[in-house]
Amino acid sequence: MAEHVRTTAEAVALAGRILGAREKPVVVLSTDPATDGFAIDADDVESGTQGVADLVLIDTGDLTRTLAAHLPDRAQVYGGAGRSYPVDFGADPDWRRSPLRFPGPRAATALVGDVLTHANAARLFDCKPASRRVAVTGVVQGFAGDERALVATDGHGPATISRELTYPPFPLDWVVRRGQRVAGMLDLDDHRLLVTEPAPDTAALLAAFAHHSVTLAFVTKVTPARATLLLHPAVEFTVRRDDVSKNPLDTVDLLLAEGDVVAVRVLHLSDGTIHLSLYDVDDDEAIVPPLALTTGGPPWLAQGRALLPEDADTHGELAELERRTPVPGASGAGAAGAVSEAPAVDAAAAEPDAPGVAEASPPTTARPVPGPGMRPAMPHAASAAGAASAATDAAADAGHADEHAAAVESRAPHGSALRSTQRALDTARAEIAGLKARLAEADADDSAASRLRARAATAESRLKEALVGRAELELRVRELDARQRAGTQALRSARKAAAASSAPGDDRATRRSRWSTDEAWVRHEIYLAWVDRVEPAERADHPLGDYIVGPRFAESLAPLDDGRFDKAMKAAVDAATGRIREVPGREAHLLRTGDGAGDPPTVRASDGAKCWRAYIEQKTAQARRIHYWILPGGTVELSRIVPHDDVQP
Repeated sequence: MAEHVRTTAEAVALAGRILGAREKPVVVLSTDPATDGFAIDADDVESGTQGVADLVLIDTGDLTRTLAAHLPDRAQVYGGAGRSYPVDFGADPDWRRSPLRFPGPRAATALVGDVLTHANAARLFDCKPASRRVAVTGVVQGFAGDERALVATDGHGPATISRELTYPPFPLDWVVRRGQRVAGMLDLDDHRLLVTEPAPDTAALLAAFAHHSVTLAFVTKVTPARATLLLHPAVEFTVRRDDVSKNPLDTVDLLLAEGDVVAVRVLHLSDGTIHLSLYDVDDDEAIVPPLALTTGGPPWLAQGRALLPEDADTHGELAELERRTPVPGASGAGAAGAVSEAPAVDAAAAEPDAPGVAEASPPTTARPVPGPGMRPAMPHAASAAGAASAATDAAADAGHADEHAAAVESRAPHGSALRSTQRALDTARAEIAGLKARLAEADADDSAASRLRARAATAESRLKEALVGRAELELRVRELDARQRAGTQALRSARKAAAASSAPGDDRATRRSRWSTDEAWVRHEIYLAWVDRVEPAERADHPLGDYIVGPRFAESLAPLDDGRFDKAMKAAVDAATGRIREVPGREAHLLRTGDGAGDPPTVRASDGAKCWRAYIEQKTAQARRIHYWILPGGTVELSRIVPHDDVQP
C-alpha cells in the first residue's frame, strides 16, 4: 500500500528515511503540477515491483522543495517524475545510481527496472520463503528486447530472466545466449528465473588469465588521471596514466572512453594480486576469452563491442506536446481550453537520466491517472478560482526553475548549443507561467484575456520548438559520444602505429652510436625493455639473468622498423628472464629438424644446446619469430629474429 506525504514534517521524515538504514528500496512518485495526479501510474509500479520496495507519493510544490532541501544535490523528485532509492543510498548518495524517471511511455517500466536492480543488489529475492522458490534447469529460447530472456524450464513451464536481476546495465545477450542450458532459482510467484553466479575471486581470475596474458576489459569510469576497468561486472581494477601510455602528454580520458571494450595485459604481482596495463598490448596478440557470466554462457565481452547510453524518450515527449500545443494566435474559448490543458512544467526537471548529458524535463502527460490526491484540471474560462489556482501552480513552477537554472546550465558539457536550448526552454516555461498568472488577473477583461491567451499559445509553440531542438541536440550528443569513442580507439591505434611507421633506425641509430659494440648496445636495449615490461615489484622474481647475446642477434635486428624492434625486445626479455614458456601467445616450442612433430629437436653439436622458437607477432605477413638456445646449464643465448618462413637456428 502506497504512503502519501501530506505535511512538511512528513517530507523531512521521508528524507531521513531515504538516507537512513533500510531493508527495501524506497520509490517516490510526485504529482504532475498540471493535473495534481500521478503521470506515472502508482499501480503499475506497485504491481511490477512485487512488494520488494516501499512506495511513497508526494505532491509537487512546497513538499517536494522541502524534500529536496534535505537530500543531497540532484537527488530530488518533482514535476510528475519518480525515483527509486537503493537501500545504501545514504552511504553512497550518487544520483546516477538512482536516475530520475520523467513521465513518458517507458517511465513505469524504467522505474520498475530500477527497483528490481536495487532489490537484487540488496539480495531481497534471496529472502523469499523457500516454498516459493525452486531450483530448476531450462533452455534459453530467445529474447524480448534487451530486458527479458525467455526460458523453457524442465517441468515448471515458461520463465523469464530479467536484465535487472543479472548484471544491469549490461544487455542480456552479454549474459546468456539462445539455446544455452541454464540453471537457477525460479520464483513461483512471478516466474522470474535467477541465474546469477558468485563473482570470481582473485584465485579464479589468476587461474583464468595467466601472467602476462591479454584479455578484454570494460571501461566503466574515466578521469584524466585514472580509469576503472572491469574483468567481470562485479570485479573492478584501477589503471593510471602510466598503465595506459608512457607519453607524459597523454591523459587517460584522451585514450579511453566510458563504455569501451579494450585489450589489457593481466599481470600477476608477487603479493598475489592482479594488475592491468594497456600501453604494451600489441594489436596482433592472442586474446584470452573473457569470462562467461553464466555457466555455458558466451564471453561477456567482445572486441568492437561497446555499451552505449540509453536513449531518452524524446519522441514520446514531443508526441504528447504536439497533441496539447495550441495554434499560435488563436483566441476565444477554444484557445483558453488549449492553454489550460498545457501543463505548467517544472523547469527544475532538467536533471539528466545519465551523467554527461543535460536534459530538460519532458512535458508531463495530461492524461488523468487514478491515484491518491488527484484532482481534474479546471479550464481557465470556466472558473476564476481555477485560473487563480493554475496561476499559483505556474508561479511555483517558475520559482522551481529559478532555483535550479544554474545547475541546469552546468550539466551541459557538450557545448553551448545544448545550454542555449536549455535556457530557451526555461525562458519559455517562465513566460508561460507569467502569462497564466496575468490571465487569471485579467479574467474579467475578455479582450485582455484573448491577447494573453494568444501570447500563451505562442509561448507554448516556442516551447515545442525548443523541445524539438533539444531532441536534435540529444541526437547530436549521442553522435559525439560515438565519435569520441571511435576517436579514442583511433588514437590508441595511432600511438601503437607511430613507431611502426617511422623509418628504421631513427632513434636507435642515435642510441647505437653511444656504444662501442653491438653486444653492449643490444644489452642496453634489452635492459630498457625489461624496465618497461616488468613491474618494479616483480623484478626480483624475474631478473634478466646471465644471458648471452649470440653473434648474429644484432644483425637480425637491422631490418626491423621501430614497432617490430620493440616487439623483438619484449620477446628477448621474456626469453632472458626464462618466463617465455609461461607467457600466453608466445607458444614457445623446440625448433625441430623437420616439419613433423616427431622429428628430433635441433641440437648444437658443440655444446648440446637446444634451439627454441617463439612467437613475436601473429596474424600478420611474415610474422616475426625469435630463435634462442638453451644451454645444458639453463643459460639462454639469443640467436636471431627471423620471419615466419625462416626455420634455421
